[in-house]
Amino acid sequence: MRFLLFLFFLPVMLSGQQKTIISLHGIWQFQIDSLKVGEAEQWYNRDLPLSIKLPGSTDEGGFGKVHVNGTPLYDGQPEIYRLARKHVYIGAAWYRKEISLPLDWKNKRVFLSLERCMWQTKIWVNGKYAGENNSLCTPHHYEISKFLNPGKNIISIRVDNSPQINLGSWSHGYSPEIQTIWNGVIGKIEISAVPSVHIQDVQVFPSFEKQLLTVKLKINNPDSQKLSGLLKFTIKDKDAKILSYIQKVDKSDALEPLTVVIPLEGRLKPWNEFTPQLYQLQIEASLGKAAVIKELTFGVRDLKTENGRFVLNGNKLFLRGEHDAGSFPLTGYPSMDKADWIRIFQIGKSYGLNHWRFHSWCPPEAAFEAADETGIIIQAELPLFSQPWEHSLVGTDPARDEFLKSELKRILDTYGNHPSFGLMCMGNELKGDPKVMQELVAFGKKYDPRHLYAGTANLEAIGVYERLEGDDYQVAHAGKYQGKRFERRMKDYFSAEIPNTQNDYAYTLNPPYNEWPIISHEVGQWTVFPDFREIEKYTGVLAPRNLEVFQSRLQQKGMLDQAKDFVMASGKLSALLYREEIERLLRTPGMGGFQLLDLHDYPGQGSALVGLLNQFWESKGLITPEEFRGFCNDVTLLLKMPKRTWLNNENFSASLVVPNYSISEISDIAVKWKVTAGDVVIKEGILEGKTVKQGEVNKIGELSFNLSTVSHATKLNITLEEPNLKVKNAYEIWVYPSAVNTDIPDNITLATTADSTLLKKITNGATVLLVTDKLPDTERMTFTTPFWSTILFDYQVKTMGILCKPDHPVFKNFPTDFYSNWQWWELTNDARVLRLNKTAPGYRPILQVIDHPVRNDKLGAIVETKIGKGKLLLCTLDVLSDPQNRYVARQLLKSILTYMSSPDFDPQENKELAEIIFSKANSSASVIQSVKSSPENSESPSLFAFDSDLASSWKIAASDTKVSCVIELNVSRLVMGCTMKLTDQDFNPAAFTVYVTDNPEDLGEPVITGEIPGNEVFEAKQWDNGFTIQKGKKGKFIILEIKPQKQNKAAIRVNEIQWIFGD
Repeated sequence: MRFLLFLFFLPVMLSGQQKTIISLHGIWQFQIDSLKVGEAEQWYNRDLPLSIKLPGSTDEGGFGKVHVNGTPLYDGQPEIYRLARKHVYIGAAWYRKEISLPLDWKNKRVFLSLERCMWQTKIWVNGKYAGENNSLCTPHHYEISKFLNPGKNIISIRVDNSPQINLGSWSHGYSPEIQTIWNGVIGKIEISAVPSVHIQDVQVFPSFEKQLLTVKLKINNPDSQKLSGLLKFTIKDKDAKILSYIQKVDKSDALEPLTVVIPLEGRLKPWNEFTPQLYQLQIEASLGKAAVIKELTFGVRDLKTENGRFVLNGNKLFLRGEHDAGSFPLTGYPSMDKADWIRIFQIGKSYGLNHWRFHSWCPPEAAFEAADETGIIIQAELPLFSQPWEHSLVGTDPARDEFLKSELKRILDTYGNHPSFGLMCMGNELKGDPKVMQELVAFGKKYDPRHLYAGTANLEAIGVYERLEGDDYQVAHAGKYQGKRFERRMKDYFSAEIPNTQNDYAYTLNPPYNEWPIISHEVGQWTVFPDFREIEKYTGVLAPRNLEVFQSRLQQKGMLDQAKDFVMASGKLSALLYREEIERLLRTPGMGGFQLLDLHDYPGQGSALVGLLNQFWESKGLITPEEFRGFCNDVTLLLKMPKRTWLNNENFSASLVVPNYSISEISDIAVKWKVTAGDVVIKEGILEGKTVKQGEVNKIGELSFNLSTVSHATKLNITLEEPNLKVKNAYEIWVYPSAVNTDIPDNITLATTADSTLLKKITNGATVLLVTDKLPDTERMTFTTPFWSTILFDYQVKTMGILCKPDHPVFKNFPTDFYSNWQWWELTNDARVLRLNKTAPGYRPILQVIDHPVRNDKLGAIVETKIGKGKLLLCTLDVLSDPQNRYVARQLLKSILTYMSSPDFDPQENKELAEIIFSKANSSASVIQSVKSSPENSESPSLFAFDSDLASSWKIAASDTKVSCVIELNVSRLVMGCTMKLTDQDFNPAAFTVYVTDNPEDLGEPVITGEIPGNEVFEAKQWDNGFTIQKGKKGKFIILEIKPQKQNKAAIRVNEIQWIFGD
């Protein structure tokens, strides 16, 4: 298939004429021009010393600065921030090739096309300058006719991938994060010949509603010859000709487009996600001596907004969208191959998606072609994601504003014919002057009305919550109603609401928000622990140093054997969160859709591994496409439950709703439902007879049954199925006894404080259940996994759910999966867990909590140990308060007490664990908010010196002459001294200095000085505070500077630093 991109500059074929395209793919001469002297030195007139393959990039050719493992990335970010480019080059580079032209190209117009360049290209033909281009989104086209000689010719291309316009570094069109800032030409490189008079451009405007095909042609007639003759239009599908239309032509104007309106007569089928019907339009032009044929592919569709809804071909449309930043980790740039995009889109459709958002960039022709064929609706965006600190605000730079407008026009001209090209947005979270955004939208709507337009995604970035005037739709996760901000994604709701499946966002669509379609912006962003099995797949230009560093840190913490379990447990929880995100949006009447972030991993911005699929679009094994389609599809069976946990003296009651975004109304729906406990059927039935309206959330009926037959704590499964529609879904609920005896047995002592008295009691033989989170070294926990990235958003809770063995006897009366499922919300949503780094590497708590991969601390919520003659079980989760209302916690307490009263409770002695629980000293890890050093070692970072784990260490390279470490405390503390432990002391002495301050820009006088290796304990100096002589100093920041006295023969490894506080 050939689309508009190739119609303009690819061959105009004469009857019987030989091929008029020459591919320039292959080996080119090459030279880097880092000093940008090539133009002045006329490199276009000389051979270049190196060679490179095009299409391709300098990264693939192995040119540029080589990344050294263990050092920061080229822009100063740590290796854990994103994938690492193995070779980095940003600047000018020259490409030169000799070509031979056919003899029959004489008197023809010849064009050079370079598909997808970054950023500026300049062209010389036979030493003569032929022009320049700076589009990031469309091919660079040059007419080179007048520079050519018969036979052999030399083409020289200068590509400069340094910034041409300040777009900042956050746009995916020009950013180090995902696509990389590559240099080269990555798409088709071709020269083509056309007659002097030719059809220059064709734009088609099909309407299914009006049954018309409007064709606008630009006939290039440079000499303004009198043209008369016929245009014959033939429409075909893949099997046969459907209709023909003939138009007489009498024209001499070389600029004015010719418009032809062709009646379709009801013979063409509409294009949509279900039947992406495509047709070929052949134009035969007989214009005097010129006889040309032009072909393109199109689809018939009407996409518009109506009463606040998207409407496609008369049907209401709900967009189930994926985010795409152009990540292709083997090449570092987006694929130009249609087959790659078909594979990606088909994977997306297997997960129920019908929409693709290209975040702050526009995909290539191959992606539009693939979307046409697979029925994906594309939102393209201009390449801008503005940030104030990068001075990239809209309206503050006339050159940037003009570039964006020109880029918009080029995008519409190049890709506008594609039926998949439905939405056009002017960028992501644009900041600055909204009038400029409105002007871009107004230009687009007037220039090309085939698409719907929006000024930016997420207007909240400029404090605006309603759409801009002129916008056709809005991409927004937040709004304001009666002065109160609300969200259309679950980020804040998960921690605030009891888990349920009945709430929706209908209240966020109150007037005026119901007057235009709204797509929820960047839904999800729930992280999954890194899958280190993926590392071996990175065989291209990007190195997975982030994954390798995370792996090394986990290995140092003694838990590498659990890596796969961490992936599965955190990932299963993430899948639950994504599901509720999607279901809540689908059960909201009038919602326009959502754009996920992300179905697959995003390896930048702090390694935001938020995908259920990896970077290569491969499943992590967390959820099957079939399961995902159960809650993400055009027709879904959704159960609206007020809660997920129940008592057995209650009646279960829920509503069944069916959002129907298929292409028709559904008559006589019949939904079978069944409730099971394992293999035992508890209840079943059928809801039938309802008509399900298209484009609406339809209530089908109520499910209700008594839970009294459930005698003990049980997980029930509720399955829903409509066999005729081939749709199904399933839900889990937990049922607990209403009457539970949690009296403490006589042989068990319940305690809530860990003190010396309790320790003595256990030592003398007591069996103790200790329920407390008031321990020296704890970490905050919440139910969800972290949002997006704990590196980019380091202020958030960093745990990633639980990991346990469900068959452990402590859970005998508390049914659980190995991961956090919804019943755990009551216990873990706002909790604290114990840091266990001091325990032996092989030790695992009964109820483990997964830490984020930046730190990889060993965390536990239920642990046990023998102490002297007695036994201790510690639970840091609150299982005691409000037992009448917190019946999940009550049931866990019951299960723990039953376990402790059984012969199964026979813990082994763990001295390190006992020391952690009964230690009076606050460890550094519990009082520190963040640790950063410069320079930083990726695999053995400075935070490892403050994690209470002697097995891990902070590595200071032998070559470092000075290292500065900034420790930010949770609150200001009085620092009286420190201890340092170094197991390896085979290095030259190094002086260290400690400063304590509330302002890291004003260090003041040193508080502690010393030398390592040396003493383990260092006391603070005495100083005059203006009123009296004081020892130590109070501050929120501790700055530690280490200066080796001379070049070391070995690295310095600091295993542990503990601060001695006086308050």
